Amino acid sequence: MRRRNLVGAVIGIAVVGVIPVFVRDEYTLGFLVLAGTVSLVVTGLNLLVGHAGQLSLGHGGFYAIGAYVSTILTIRFGVSPVLALIAAAVVTGLVALILGIPLLRALTQFHLAVATLIFVMLVNAILIVGDSWTGGFTGIQGQPPFSIGPIVFNGDVANYYLVWGVVVLGVLFAAGLSNSQAGRVLRAIQGDEMGAQSLGMDVAWEKVKVFVISAVYASVAGSLLAHYQHSVTPAQFGVSTSLEFMTMVFLGGKGSVIGGVVGGSFIKLLPQFTEFMKNYRLLVDGLILTVVLLFMPQGVVGVIKGGWERLLHALKTEGSNPKASKAAGGDR
Repeated sequence: MRRRNLVGAVIGIAVVGVIPVFVRDEYTLGFLVLAGTVSLVVTGLNLLVGHAGQLSLGHGGFYAIGAYVSTILTIRFGVSPVLALIAAAVVTGLVALILGIPLLRALTQFHLAVATLIFVMLVNAILIVGDSWTGGFTGIQGQPPFSIGPIVFNGDVANYYLVWGVVVLGVLFAAGLSNSQAGRVLRAIQGDEMGAQSLGMDVAWEKVKVFVISAVYASVAGSLLAHYQHSVTPAQFGVSTSLEFMTMVFLGGKGSVIGGVVGGSFIKLLPQFTEFMKNYRLLVDGLILTVVLLFMPQGVVGVIKGGWERLLHALKTEGSNPKASKAAGGDR
């Protein structure tokens, strides 16, 4: 398993590294950067949904907190972008902890989904009414480009490597968590929460921890988005954004580490090929989610993995069938 993960990581890094060599169009590169930010959010959300079995419709709110806290710290207080990103992640983690302790200890999956949906609506309302800090409906413009010391990430190519480099790190961390003892505990909770509790597992605390981790993923993505676009508005972080994240989770493959990247990239790049549907995004996302749940419950990654395993099994069976080999020899 570790060898397979290592091979997958090497292939993934190679693919990410060579794309700008072949894709020169700035418009397409810009979409790829945005696809990277949402893929990071969905990778974290998939840990919560696919491993702990908890439904959250509030990750648009955590995405917003990361973007706005990082923006306010850099513009109003002159904090460096990298320190602002870290501070925003800490603030978001604390908010998720405060929110998660009561919600994940007391509520069912359905009630958690509703509560987190109310949370993202509340965050959006605060962004609108707190215009002295957040700029209200028009948001805030003029964020500096992301920088780490003397290294400044200007332009689409630089931001592509920055964002997708963070995505690769996020996927590797998620893979490590998934294959660790903590990941096995989360899957046990998803499979049988009462059974896990009877074995002495602190079910509520394990769910809170992965909720906080997934929120931090969203916060980091929001910070990177703000410094790439040099502007943020409340409209970018509404209810539709949270619903879109959930669609990405199921499309890519619930519980699959790489599923967040697949689902996030597909949904974010889809408008490039369906420009005529741009005014019907919620309808399109709803139809995609319905089709996936009905015909592809394991998502795109599950379908590809299943097809690959069936192909290998067929080849192995054919190779180990002596009658088939003899018949093939007789034909010659």
